[in-house]
Amino acid sequence: MRVFQRVVEEGSFTAAARALDMSPTVITRLVADLEQSLGTRLLHRTTRKLSLTEAGNEYGARLHSILQDIDEAEMAAAAHSKELQGAVRVLSTPTMASYFIAPNIAGSVDRPPTLGPYRGLRSGRRGSG
Repeated sequence: MRVFQRVVEEGSFTAAARALDMSPTVITRLVADLEQSLGTRLLHRTTRKLSLTEAGNEYGARLHSILQDIDEAEMAAAAHSKELQGAVRVLSTPTMASYFIAPNIAGSVDRPPTLGPYRGLRSGRRGSG
């Protein structure tokens, strides 16, 4: 579907192939496969000109909004995977935490709901044994 849309936008198989970084043969084959699966011709082809059939014009008009909806759905789904998740842990000395870290993070960080709350400090010192 996207290949067909690009062929229509570019006005030729060769230009669409260049834009999609594919060979013109592959572009031609993909459009032919689409036409076969739909059971109708979408494009009038001549050696000099490419134009939409009536079916191609109607299909292209509907396809534009469908592909736009798919793009928006994919972006919405991808946005969820890019959010920070988990607990924030800071390892610091008590002095550094009290005077530098805590004042800078308390209330000033907009955190996504998937990011756990600040859960206190741990000393940077490790006990022996």
